[in-house]
Amino acid sequence: MADDPALEVHVACVEDAPEIAHLNLLFNGCDEPADRYAARLPDPHRVDIPILAIIAGCAVGIANLRLLAPVFYPESYAELTELYVEEGARRQGVGRTLVRFAEQLALPGRRSGTVHPHRRRQSSRPGFLSRHRLPGR
Repeated sequence: MADDPALEVHVACVEDAPEIAHLNLLFNGCDEPADRYAARLPDPHRVDIPILAIIAGCAVGIANLRLLAPVFYPESYAELTELYVEEGARRQGVGRTLVRFAEQLALPGRRSGTVHPHRRRQSSRPGFLSRHRLPGR
């Protein structure tokens, strides 16, 4: 099936806590209140970067990028630790877009942003991933 033109992917923020709680319950069975996610999201020292996929205003997928700065190596280490797409949104490119977005965030200097895979507008600020087309798309 073709990718959905209404698909938007972004780094989750405090306002996304209810969607994170809902998707994590579906994926991991973790029944944690949204306010706990909201309390942890602003922590500048957290190593996890939750990423949400939205179609038509509804959160349909989630991924988590874990970025670590090792002591013994010059470069950061990145790991995709979660990837979930609701059943009704599967086979529409949601998972692929989440993974590609996480790959871009893992690049040096990129920690935030939004992507609409079918629109292109590059920010002039270096290191900021704005609304843009991911490589290979």
